[in-house]
Amino acid sequence: ISINEKYIPALGFSPKPSLEFINHSRFPVANTCDNILRIPLHASYTAFKHDMDFAICNSPGFGRA
Repeated sequence: ISINEKYIPALGFSPKPSLEFINHSRFPVANTCDNILRIPLHASYTAFKHDMDFAICNSPGFGRA
């Protein structure tokens, strides 16, 4: 399943996607086998956005199947 899909698969996702919050990293972590996205907690939205933008822009293959 690609992050670029326009529609939910007819049979759904297996396993179901989940979101977790972490405090041991500045950057997001994805576990694509288990459909888990771990989002870091930040003290401000500005810091969160900066680190997310950095992680996405510097992750080879981000958004590609």
